[in-house]
Amino acid sequence: MAAMLATSTLGMGWEQRAPEAPVTPWLDTTDRAAVARVYAATFGAREPVLSWTGHHDGCDAGTSDSSFRSATIDRINYYRAMAGVPATVTEDAELSVKAQEAAIMMSAEGRLSHEPDPAFACYNPTGAEAAANSNLYLGRNGPTAIDGYIEDPGEDNADVGHRNTILHPPTRRMGVGDVDRSELGYSANALWVFDSRVFDEGVAGQQSPMREADRFVAWPPRGYIPAPLIHPRWSFTLAGANVSGAEVTMFDPSAAPGEREVPLRVVSRTGAPGHVPLPTVVWEPEVNPSPEHDTDYVIVITGITPENIAPAAPVNAVRSAYTYTVRIMGDAPTGRLTVSEALARFSGL
Repeated sequence: MAAMLATSTLGMGWEQRAPEAPVTPWLDTTDRAAVARVYAATFGAREPVLSWTGHHDGCDAGTSDSSFRSATIDRINYYRAMAGVPATVTEDAELSVKAQEAAIMMSAEGRLSHEPDPAFACYNPTGAEAAANSNLYLGRNGPTAIDGYIEDPGEDNADVGHRNTILHPPTRRMGVGDVDRSELGYSANALWVFDSRVFDEGVAGQQSPMREADRFVAWPPRGYIPAPLIHPRWSFTLAGANVSGAEVTMFDPSAAPGEREVPLRVVSRTGAPGHVPLPTVVWEPEVNPSPEHDTDYVIVITGITPENIAPAAPVNAVRSAYTYTVRIMGDAPTGRLTVSEALARFSGL
């Protein structure tokens, strides 16, 4: 069966919280060697065994091996480090117990729902609560489910909500639930993504530490990125922004004159004040990076306006336009072209 995944959204009030101490736990994606080294260490490591102790027969959610859950959290933090948000997420044991109940429900039912009713296979209220607060995957579990959430394929996932909740800047705790496949159910993952900090970004005086001075979260991110992490959907997220009129232009500086603008299709513009995921524009570009050399793509986002969340809630200093360069890594490095140089050379071509 093909993998399926589902995410949910939240909208609610917020509470005042003491400011965080400054931290910088992310990757410097301008450092090619560091990006390559961490990627190799992350994806070259042997994945721990799930060792699920439960059973579909009797709806025993069981548990998974702690090393398997740790590897899942590590994969989450890898993606957050690449995206430039705090890679300091830890497992919340209580949330993992709840997520485990959601995982067996999805596995036994053979479909995904954030609002399962009592007729759902292996239904219980704890699992239903977790389903409403989790990313859900059917057909994958553990670290590979996290890879799937970042890719966010499928017609119903054009807004890349799974990706956004994993890369949500203020999040510090998540719960991990994983179930193995059997004759009675599918492999499944439930990732509880909404912790007590979920509404901290851009409201109630809160701003999470972030690598980007402009405070955006992009995937693929600015700087170097290994080619296997390039997926069909690219995204740009910015707290406090109204992206309903956002437009995206991309340039390939290595292309012939007259062919440097990259064809693309904007597939989603989402976001509402006080809601999670944060305002995001998603597009699908036609890219063809070189397997031998690094390939630069210059992204230009325009048409963004501020969106005040609350009268007393400061937001990012939103600009109308943003530019950054994604550099897809080939086998050999080449000279870097800066954003300003690329825009000066290729805008309007």
